[in-house]
Amino acid sequence: MTLDRINNDPSVLPNVSLGVEIRDSCWYAPVALQQSIEFIRDAISPSGAVETCGVDMQVRSTASVPDCPYGMSSRNLDLLKTTDVDNTQRKTSGGVKRSPLVGVVGPASSSVAIQVQNLLQLFQIPQIGYSTTSKDLSDKGRFNYFLRVVPSDYYQAQVMVDIVRRHNWTYVSAVNTDGESSLGSISGTSSPFRFR
Repeated sequence: MTLDRINNDPSVLPNVSLGVEIRDSCWYAPVALQQSIEFIRDAISPSGAVETCGVDMQVRSTASVPDCPYGMSSRNLDLLKTTDVDNTQRKTSGGVKRSPLVGVVGPASSSVAIQVQNLLQLFQIPQIGYSTTSKDLSDKGRFNYFLRVVPSDYYQAQVMVDIVRRHNWTYVSAVNTDGESSLGSISGTSSPFRFR
């Protein structure tokens, strides 16, 4: 609905149509990375050929692929196979036209988003985290193509501490889960939970 409204309003983005391709990362880094590789593959291969370790992927089926340096095995090259594409509209193996990739929204989990961002920033592709709260993602030195739309865990914890202090509470019970968004994950020397 939102994309339809933007695309139908000539005053918002004149001569530009937005599209979307939705993929499920299953809250699992290997799946999210594979999906990201597929997005990137289609976005960076203007001629339909990807050269990897000196092997033209269009002739890969008839060539023997050597073991690649830097940890890329010939088995992983299958992820980089491309299809026939041109410079403006790309076609997937299913024949669906695809326009250039301008950004990625998600994945939801901070730990998975960190891994995806490490890959996307190599290609200068922006990423928006809609529910990623890890303080690590605030480090623009490491994640300069990442933008979040929710506050980090640190600021959420700071608000909780401010409420406790504002009401002069001397005893607080907290229930939380284990994991990346837990209170324990944000404890440490810079944690707002260090009362004096």
